[in-house]
Amino acid sequence: MIIPEEAKPAELVYSNPGIEANPESPPPGPGAIYVAFNYDYLLMAAYSATTAKRVTPGLEVAVITNVPLRLDNAHLAPFDYIYFTDVDTKYNRIYKLTAHRYAPWEKAVFIDCDTEVQRDLSPAWEIMGHHDVAVRQLDYPARKDYPVLGELSSLYSPVWNSGVIFFRRTPGVIRLFDAWMEHYFYLSIHVDQPSLARTIINTPEVRVLSLNAYWNAKPGPMRRYSNQSERSPAIYHYCMPENDRRIVSQLSAMDSAIGSLVEDGAEVQAVRRKYRVLRAIPYLGRPFIQRYLKRLEILVRKLSRGRVIIGMSRQSFKKDMKKDFKSTKSRSESTGNSNGN
Repeated sequence: MIIPEEAKPAELVYSNPGIEANPESPPPGPGAIYVAFNYDYLLMAAYSATTAKRVTPGLEVAVITNVPLRLDNAHLAPFDYIYFTDVDTKYNRIYKLTAHRYAPWEKAVFIDCDTEVQRDLSPAWEIMGHHDVAVRQLDYPARKDYPVLGELSSLYSPVWNSGVIFFRRTPGVIRLFDAWMEHYFYLSIHVDQPSLARTIINTPEVRVLSLNAYWNAKPGPMRRYSNQSERSPAIYHYCMPENDRRIVSQLSAMDSAIGSLVEDGAEVQAVRRKYRVLRAIPYLGRPFIQRYLKRLEILVRKLSRGRVIIGMSRQSFKKDMKKDFKSTKSRSESTGNSNGN
């Protein structure tokens, strides 16, 4: 297995003094591990871990990060173990593919940062039975064409989402993650799901259980139910915080909670400005913002020297934008009222 020399191992810089370590045997768990490179992802990981601990009894949490922290006299809640490495963010996937090395528990789960845990995770390890790994299988084919078995195309194979991976501390898991790293470099594709599919298909001796969307639900059908509903998912994988203004509010609150433990810098300030902007215009919604940013980009390219924009006068453009803005705001308010009722 070839790992770039720059991706040096992360060092343990904090462990919860309330957890008793037994060097003779690993802790039973359950435990969750996150890889949070850059402050934006550290915020998301802290929020996800907070929600996971709230609903899963006895859960311990570890994080691998490259964000410099001030931990001399403080604890970065909700993490029980913090691993730090000062490498560039471009190596973050290498740490994801070696996350099992930093998870000391018998029962563990890797969780992407951009998630919210809404239900107890304990049943996942129960449903695994004697399987080594459990991961959600998607119900659509691969978007990229790559070889999965010999020259057999990915078009014919299942696809698994690598955002949530339950696993046990077994030799099979070590073989799977090591093979995943090899296939990742072999395919040379930046995302890691293609190499995961290739790994699962080429490592039949590792017992992999395919999960449904309950354990890793992206925005879609599973999100039609509120997080109080019995049919809501255990893990909501929102992907981009600007898609959900409730998540934006939670991440802003998390910044207030842990911000003092982070070394202030340009990156941190940029993240805080981002959430201030998102909180200032929550009713617009991402589709509205994207549509007008795109329209403005196109029109600016066509800007003439006079007062007329090619294809549309400034006056008609402003009138059209104002009209669409009002209709979008009206729909948002009516949706809010209906939800409140």
